[in-house]
Amino acid sequence: MTIPFEEIKARLLADPEVQREYDALAPEFEALERELTAKQAQAIESPNSGRILQAHPHLTPQRRRNIHQRIDRKP
Repeated sequence: MTIPFEEIKARLLADPEVQREYDALAPEFEALERELTAKQAQAIESPNSGRILQAHPHLTPQRRRNIHQRIDRKP
């Protein structure tokens, strides 16, 4: 039997100490959400970078970052 995530979350957050810690982490998660949303928007604006990375899956992570930076650089 699988317990839905919402039920587990509600059970855990019923504990005041867990609720305090959860609330304390909220700003960090909000910042991460903003960062991910911005990166997704940037990826939509420059679709060529994904095509290059798919064509060369053997590239190192550093090389991939360099390619993204060059493609996304505004003239």
